[in-house]
Amino acid sequence: MGAMPWVRGQYILVGGVVVVLLLLAFATAACGTAPARTGVPNGPGDSGSAVDTAKLFPASVNGRYGYIDASGRIVVQPQFEGARDFSEGLAAVLLNGKWGFIGPSGKLVIVPEYSGKVFDFRDGLARIEVNGEVGYIDKTGHVALPTRFDQSAGEFGDGLAPLSRDGEYGYMDKSGSIAIRPQFGFAESFSGGLAAVEVNGLWGFVDTSGRFQILPKYRGELGFSDGLAGVCVNREWGYVDRKGHIVVSPSFDGVGSFGNGLAPVEKNDVWGYISVDGSCVIAAKFSYAGDFHGGLALVRNEAGRYAYINTQGAYVWVDS
Repeated sequence: MGAMPWVRGQYILVGGVVVVLLLLAFATAACGTAPARTGVPNGPGDSGSAVDTAKLFPASVNGRYGYIDASGRIVVQPQFEGARDFSEGLAAVLLNGKWGFIGPSGKLVIVPEYSGKVFDFRDGLARIEVNGEVGYIDKTGHVALPTRFDQSAGEFGDGLAPLSRDGEYGYMDKSGSIAIRPQFGFAESFSGGLAAVEVNGLWGFVDTSGRFQILPKYRGELGFSDGLAGVCVNREWGYVDRKGHIVVSPSFDGVGSFGNGLAPVEKNDVWGYISVDGSCVIAAKFSYAGDFHGGLALVRNEAGRYAYINTQGAYVWVDS
């Protein structure tokens, strides 16, 4: 089995060793989902105005990581020990054992100084961890909220981030003040005005005021993307729209998020892709299938190698 060289929404393997692993970007049949610092010095900057960073993808060559475009052409030369997807114009990279951020040309925008976890930029802020405490930096690398939060503090979306107080989850705003009082068993980040929350073992969705728009009734969930959310009903997964209406009937063992009109779905340990009407578009043949974004998705093929495919299922890059 080959080492996973890169994964959307996760840290990658470097030399076959896990640097940091986050939650997988898909859900399976088990159901369910889980002192102040100074500003970071800035690099030379990288506006990237002519590059669509949604269409840049981390890829490895001889153990070093760079970025390819949707055609498989290398646009940022392999030079990093680790790499994450671009988000809001910046991508986290590992250099000399520390994480920083680059722009689309590969130039450093935020100089690597973090040996702990760093997360993608969301809503203008990136979550960082320093000595086990959570804080947030802006796109210039300056500290927006110092590392004074515990591990329950999540990523921002729609101006809010989940956090826990006394065992219950609520949401804070960008000043660090409580915006939605802690009242949930668990809470996830907002996307498109809705966030998944858990109450008594069941999942539903609230709006940014904390009011339920979809009542808790699902055993598991995968938040909204492209207007649809994965939900678990009787140990099978399907999709609902923003009003809670079933769009794709629960019939899968596992699902991922929709992107570019396609979503990965799993049955009997094999993954393929469906369209928003539930019809099969790319036949199930992968042992891993990531979400599409920018026209490509990461898969693990029959030979056990990680690769990117396009929306027609054709390979554009295979891990070397």
